[in-house]
Amino acid sequence: MAATASFQVVIRGSGSNVEEWRRALQASSAELHVEGLSDEERRVAKGFGIPLEDYARGLLALRLGRERRESEGRALGQHVTEILRGLGEGYLLNAVIWEVDRLRWMLRIQTPKQVVGVPVPFELAEDVIDSGVLSEIERLRILLLGGLGQGDMVPRRSEAGRASLSDPFDKDRTQGLGGRRRNY
Repeated sequence: MAATASFQVVIRGSGSNVEEWRRALQASSAELHVEGLSDEERRVAKGFGIPLEDYARGLLALRLGRERRESEGRALGQHVTEILRGLGEGYLLNAVIWEVDRLRWMLRIQTPKQVVGVPVPFELAEDVIDSGVLSEIERLRILLLGGLGQGDMVPRRSEAGRASLSDPFDKDRTQGLGGRRRNY
């Protein structure tokens, strides 16, 4: 668990991607810290018939994955904090929580009345973090406002019937986005 500014980043479950495994496979023996493995880690490796160096590589890949998720959580939290500032006093991001079993980020937000949980799909969070494009940040803002019961603050469709940013999933607006999905 890492504290950042005024919010915590919590990683529930971890994993690693191909790049993190490549880095772990290329790590030197000194970088693996095999001598630092606990007795229990050594027992687990032995029980599965895994050489200690290979087990240490797996742990390194997991650590790299956790560090990546913590960095993503900090970046997402910074975007959310900026959005909450626009709502006025009484709105504070307490925690950004990665839930690997649900492939989402859960935001714990203190409102003037209560603490609210707002789930953010990892695809949206990833798009906000990776691109920082205004339309993606606006989708996050709309999701937050809806989750906080502030949906009436989102602009609706214009009288001409054209979709506004309040409908981030409007087929006409999103058709060229390609619906990217990433597996982790």
